[in-house]
Amino acid sequence: MSKVHRGFLADCEKEELQYSGSIQSYGALLILSKEFDLLHFSENFEDLTGLNPQTFAKQVADGTILALLSSASHNTNTRAESHNSISNNFASGNPGARLELEEGFESDRGVFDLIITRGVENQWLIEFFEHNVDFSSWISPPDFSGVYDLSNLQSLREKLVYWIAEVTGFDRVMYYQFLEDGDGEVVAEVTKGQSIGSYLGLRFPASDIPLIARQLYLKNPWRVIQDAQAEVAKLLGDSTADLTWSDLRSVSPIHVVYMQNMGDRSSLSYPISAGQELDALISCHSQHPLHLPLKRLRGIKEVVDEFNMLLRNIKTTNRVRLVDEIAYNTHQILKSIDMMDDHVLQWQTFSEWLLEEFESDAVVWSHNQTLYTAGIPFEKQLIGDLNSWFAQHCHDLVFYKNHIKDLISDDLLTHIAGAAGLRISMQDKSTGHIFLLRTEQVDEVVWGGNPNKPVEHHDGILGIAPRQSFGKWVEKRIGFSRPWDNATRLRLLRLRDELQRSSLKNTGWLSVARSLNE
Repeated sequence: MSKVHRGFLADCEKEELQYSGSIQSYGALLILSKEFDLLHFSENFEDLTGLNPQTFAKQVADGTILALLSSASHNTNTRAESHNSISNNFASGNPGARLELEEGFESDRGVFDLIITRGVENQWLIEFFEHNVDFSSWISPPDFSGVYDLSNLQSLREKLVYWIAEVTGFDRVMYYQFLEDGDGEVVAEVTKGQSIGSYLGLRFPASDIPLIARQLYLKNPWRVIQDAQAEVAKLLGDSTADLTWSDLRSVSPIHVVYMQNMGDRSSLSYPISAGQELDALISCHSQHPLHLPLKRLRGIKEVVDEFNMLLRNIKTTNRVRLVDEIAYNTHQILKSIDMMDDHVLQWQTFSEWLLEEFESDAVVWSHNQTLYTAGIPFEKQLIGDLNSWFAQHCHDLVFYKNHIKDLISDDLLTHIAGAAGLRISMQDKSTGHIFLLRTEQVDEVVWGGNPNKPVEHHDGILGIAPRQSFGKWVEKRIGFSRPWDNATRLRLLRLRDELQRSSLKNTGWLSVARSLNE
């Protein structure tokens, strides 16, 4: 990653997206305190809704509006019950709790869909959207039943993006998978026509969707950009509003240029989560302004949630199977080693198993400045550098990297490019290490545009902006090994647990290491 890329990513992370101070103008926003005092309203509020914001806030406070809203949501019948029902719902919930009302409000300007969201400090965010009837018939979603393992995952991704393309009308729908290093890769895609090209199989740098944006994706059911080139509506009020949970939050100026460079005007994204992290995005793009009715947005979300739950269940099942498998295999190899009297044969058997199990080119047992090695030869200084880095700079029990150049001495020339390691606590309170090594492999990464040239456009205002080209760009990388798979950490931790309980860490094993190095 170049200095330009790192600097661009740092600038993206500094942008406080939730404090933009404006919204997309296809809707209107009103923000009330928990006591229903008016805090903020969008400058287009009265023009769009025909309502006076101060008057509307007072009607909310006295229960008039809440009764109408509760009636629309079929919660209760009486005004007092309505007021208490909605108030209690948002007072007792967490920030981000939301109520979505189709045809929730009507004024002389028309019928509006409403989204009421609980914000920070129990604030109320009330968003108005012109109610639109679904533009096309609903299509039954893919059948996710009967899928129990990862072998069908790619097929499910493809079915999901194809279905979303059908029910949204967007020009491009992608399944954008996040990688462990923060980059993203398009692993499934549907496009309308060949003229817009394809991003399938292309990788995009982490700066394209920085961490601050990923956190916002996780907190909201979807993200709509109706028209990136439309004028925004400023929020009026005495303080800066927190728009973390606002559907209408305005678009980052950097992202506006990004979409412009991609040839897009509109986008829609649904998050795919893995625990508390963003695992992937369903990302839809259109060359023209486009916004779906609330009913359709919610219907798609229900299907995406079903897929997401299935994905989590599959990964959990796979994780359990993997843990059982590595535990069994490790137990079996250690059991066979314990039956051997020949120390040399013990190491030969164990090291051969490690080399095959983790697809490594060399393996090392390191303890108290003694080395016990197998596989291809390598520089002894390498292990000294890895030991030092592991002890001083890595607090995890295990690690794995396919690029260790930054971890070792600058003057060390080695054909080893990747390493994985784990700590073993010895009975004498000292620490032993196992290192798995992989040689350098010239690698080709296919990017969507040159990731090291994000600063190609300067408009005199932003100062920085994304790269202009997103065409296929091939990078030949040196100093990298074959990548470790996603299950490596889990397998290393399980191996460590088994070793901690085994006789490999007792004095007898250490004497083997010493004798072979004398």
